[in-house]
Order: sequence, then C-alpha cells, then structure tokens
Amino acid sequence: MNVIKMFVLALTGAFLLLYPLASLYTVIIILGIAIICYGLISCVGYFVDRSRKDQKDNKKRTIFSLLIGILALACGIGIVVKPNTVGEYFPTLVGLLILATGILSGADAIGRRKESADWKPMLAISLATLVLGAIILFRHFDQETTVRILGTAMLYIGAAGAAESKEEKG
Repeated sequence: MNVIKMFVLALTGAFLLLYPLASLYTVIIILGIAIICYGLISCVGYFVDRSRKDQKDNKKRTIFSLLIGILALACGIGIVVKPNTVGEYFPTLVGLLILATGILSGADAIGRRKESADWKPMLAISLATLVLGAIILFRHFDQETTVRILGTAMLYIGAAGAAESKEEKG
C-alpha cells in the first residue's frame, strides 16, 4: 500500500512539473469544492444536532459548528469563484506551509532523541525543509516556479519512498 501512495505522489509531482499552472488551478478548484463540502456537512450537522433534545450540553459546540460551516462555505465559494486570487498568494502559502512542516518535523525529531537513533537525519531533513520554506517565502518566486519546486519535491519523495518500500520487501 505504501508503494502505491509513493507512486501516486511521484506521478502527481511529475504532473506538477509538466503542467504547473494548469495543475495549480485544478488543485485550487478541487480544494474549494472540498471546503464547500466541509461547510455543508458542518451546517447540516448543526441542524441534526439541534433537532436532538438530549444534546443540551452541546449547544455551544453545535453553534460553533454552524459558524465554522458558514465560514467554510463562504471561503469555498470564494475559492471556486476567484481561483486567480488564491493563485496569486500561492507562493506565500506554500512557503508558510513548508516552514510549518519543517518546524513540526524538527520538534518531532528532537522529541525522538531519547527513543531513536535516527533523530539526527530527521533533524537535518527538517532543517533543509525550513531553509526551502524560507527561500520560497522570502525569494518571492512566481506561481509556476513554486509549483515546479513542489512537483520536484513530490517526485523525489515519491520515487525515494517507493524505492525504499521495494527494498524492504525484497
């Protein structure tokens, strides 16, 4: 199963490399649709929970669910209607996401220091991830270059992961 996931990741990375702008806007539209679905589910969940009489203690939670649902619906519709606006901020969003990933994986590596010997390579990779995120964030690449960087990373991770999984089985 891991080999299949890695193959899909590599294939997606290759697609991003070959068709960066088309795939960027395809991903943005799919993300918008997913956010709309999440918003609908949250709103419907509010009305379902509200109709139950035994849920008096969960009143704050259900109102929060409705507010999140409405916000998600508005954001999702905005993304689907104006994907170019989201695309304009894509390099910044990717830079922030990669920085956050580097920070979280670095914290995970440091947390594994006492229980695992492989924490140093994990820390090195997280530091490289931090550097990549900072470069993307502060260098202000255009959309196409950012998507190609992302595609290269996905292709590499997918191919390396598939090769590693294959070695473990063989």
